[in-house]
Amino acid sequence: MMRKLVMSIWVVVVAISAAQGQIRIVCVGNSITEGWGLRNSITESYPARLGAMLGPNYSVLNCGASGKTMFKNVADTYWTTGKLERAKDFQPDIVVIALGTNDGDSFRWKPHKQEFKGDYLSMMKAFREDGRDPIFILAHCPPLFASEDQNYNISQEVIPIIQQIESEEHTYSVDFYNELINDAKLFPDGVHPGVSGSVKMAQVLRSALSQALISEGKITVNGTHQSANAVEVKVGDKVVLDPLVSGGKWSWRGPNGFTSSDQKIAIKKIQMNQGGFYIGNHTSSAGAQKMVVFRVSVEGCAPSEIEPSMKNGSEWQAVDALSVPAGSNIAFGPQPAAGAWYWEGPNGFTMTAREFSLNAIKNAQEGEYIATYYNEQGCSSTKTFQVEVTGEDVCLLEGITPYIQVEGEWKQQAEISVSQGGTIRFGPHPVQMQTWTWKGPNGFTAKGREITIKDIDQTKEGRYEAFFNDEEGCKDSLEFHVKMKPLTSGK
Repeated sequence: MMRKLVMSIWVVVVAISAAQGQIRIVCVGNSITEGWGLRNSITESYPARLGAMLGPNYSVLNCGASGKTMFKNVADTYWTTGKLERAKDFQPDIVVIALGTNDGDSFRWKPHKQEFKGDYLSMMKAFREDGRDPIFILAHCPPLFASEDQNYNISQEVIPIIQQIESEEHTYSVDFYNELINDAKLFPDGVHPGVSGSVKMAQVLRSALSQALISEGKITVNGTHQSANAVEVKVGDKVVLDPLVSGGKWSWRGPNGFTSSDQKIAIKKIQMNQGGFYIGNHTSSAGAQKMVVFRVSVEGCAPSEIEPSMKNGSEWQAVDALSVPAGSNIAFGPQPAAGAWYWEGPNGFTMTAREFSLNAIKNAQEGEYIATYYNEQGCSSTKTFQVEVTGEDVCLLEGITPYIQVEGEWKQQAEISVSQGGTIRFGPHPVQMQTWTWKGPNGFTAKGREITIKDIDQTKEGRYEAFFNDEEGCKDSLEFHVKMKPLTSGK
């Protein structure tokens, strides 16, 4: 059954958490990183999925900007969006750079490709300002299924340059291209990942991230091995944090301004104010960097009270429960701001941001959202937020707007007359996450939003029907009519 289609437009602003103690990861990129076309990019983009996979010892910030490039000297440059400053202000320990897809468009790539490497290195230099030395993970752009020409530039020229930089700068990499080359179905419009595609990209990045993380560490308490990365101890216990990696150089940060250059952290008689997050950065003799995080809670520490705050509309309310109609936008924003957050909710929902939104909420998202907060001493507290959803689910899409291209010009119409032998291209909107299929004269079928009909003759004139079905189950269709122009007789 076809449901009523409605359009919803929103702007979401999420404050940057202090992320004290956590390993801070920032994702720089374009619309693929930002989560363009997803119903709720705040929770469904691949950086958000990554944060949920990593858990409360990590804080992941999405600094994607739709349509932007690594190139500085073009109209759509990332450099002037303000996102680079936001990413730097986050003081990331790990920087994931996922730019290059839009650079690979031929109208940009051909005149500017000699600038790509220099601009890329300039961005890395910007993150190294003020004495900072983050770990870099450079992304090989995902395949572009919607454009053979652009995909060729990406695979044959953009990615090889990124590989050169990896080799010269001794960085890590994440190979989205080869990991996703057989997953066209995960990119409904041929460019942007859908919900399942974002999950797959997060999984690929999580695997690549393991290159930069030390996962084999252990914590011992009074000489007994307790855990790998999180433990609760008593005042006076002897606690040893051992990353199990020797050699090279170490730089640690921890609670109350703690620093150290030792390999192991040994606390002979731990006190209440020594609980919290301990972050270690290891540099090998070859210059390779890796990080490790331990979380220590001291029994009897004072958990911080979670102050509830929810929003339905423009005003924050000091409440922990809301009842809203399906299709509403709600937000969570409890206090305090400093520290680490971890959320669990309906249908496997997880989130590590303090403040986030649920846009165009559905009935399946009704239920309890449990927030666990870790303060700067590693002491945890929890609070349950209740969400009730009333009414039937709604769709976000507004329907199909017809577009036909003839001789390079797009026309917003569903009927066209074409000379024999001519070419037309259908390109209806919307362009968000939906699957397009087509039917036409003489058994014609096709998939994709934009399709081309060449060498028009009598067998190709007639009715063409476009159908879309988005990831939320919204459906619609539209008819296009193609006629041949009458032949004119010459003198």
